[in-house]
Amino acid sequence: MLLASNAAHAQRFVDIIGNPPYGSDPINGVVGSGATPGRTTKITFAEGVQSRINAVSANLTAASVSGTQTVGANSIEVDPSAAATALAVINAPLNSNPPERDALVVALGGGIPAQQLAQSMVGLRSGDGSIDPVILTGAVSAYNNYITSLARAAATQSSTVGIDGYLRSLPPGQKAAQAILGRLLAAAR
Repeated sequence: MLLASNAAHAQRFVDIIGNPPYGSDPINGVVGSGATPGRTTKITFAEGVQSRINAVSANLTAASVSGTQTVGANSIEVDPSAAATALAVINAPLNSNPPERDALVVALGGGIPAQQLAQSMVGLRSGDGSIDPVILTGAVSAYNNYITSLARAAATQSSTVGIDGYLRSLPPGQKAAQAILGRLLAAAR
C-alpha cells in the first residue's frame, strides 16, 4: 500500500489541515486545541479561543481563502468558485439542505465521504458569525474520513501519476475545505 511504503510522501498528503488530522480523534483534537468540555454535555471553547475563532471566521471570504494558501506546512491553490461554494455551505442554516451543498459534493469529487463532509459543514458558521465547537469537531471528523478515502484512491493511482501528481490533482472542493477548516483549527490552537 502507498501509505505504508512511502511514509514521507504520505505524511505530506495526510497532514494537510495541520497537526495531523489523519487518524486523530476529532473531539480530543478540538479539546486539545482550546476547547473544554463543560459540566453538561455541551463542548465549549476555552476562554479567549472563541473570540479568536470568531475573528478568523469573520474574515473568511472567497477572496481570503482562494488563490495560493498555506495550511500547516503545505501550499495549495484554492479555486475562487470552490471557496465561495464552501463558504455558502458553512453560512447556511444548521440542518438545512442548501443547493450549494450539492455543488460542494461535486467540487469534492463526489462519493459518500464527500457527501458527509459537505453536510457536516452546513451551519458551521452561525448567523452571528460564531463557530460552534461541536459542529467544527464534526466537520473535522468528516474531513478526516474524506481524506482517508482520498488516500486510498491515491494508493491506486500512484503507479500512473505518482503521489506528487495526485496531490496537485486533488478536487477543488478539497482545497477549499482544507483552507477553511485549517484556518479555524489554527485559530483554536
